[in-house]
Amino acid sequence: MNLDKITQTIKCEEIVILFIKSRSCNVCTELLLKVEDVVEEEKIKFIDIYIEDNREVGSKYNVFTAPTIIMFAMGKEVYREGRFLRVSELKDKIYKYKKLLL
Repeated sequence: MNLDKITQTIKCEEIVILFIKSRSCNVCTELLLKVEDVVEEEKIKFIDIYIEDNREVGSKYNVFTAPTIIMFAMGKEVYREGRFLRVSELKDKIYKYKKLLL
């Protein structure tokens, strides 16, 4: 997915999780599975990309490490976590924003 499509998706969806990973990151692979379970359960739009293939996305969103998760609600960044990610904290943020948007 390119930068334009990602930007459009963020604008159109209520909540979007952007997961930025690297091919050389073993943690990314393990964490991706856990995050996919959460977004599937919560029925949230999910985008995962390799930073190596999408340097313009990394540049636009100031991503300097992998993994990085950015959550957008109503087109605005509301949560960001890099490197040491806690899935429980992501769940809490998703719940909070879903509740606010209802």
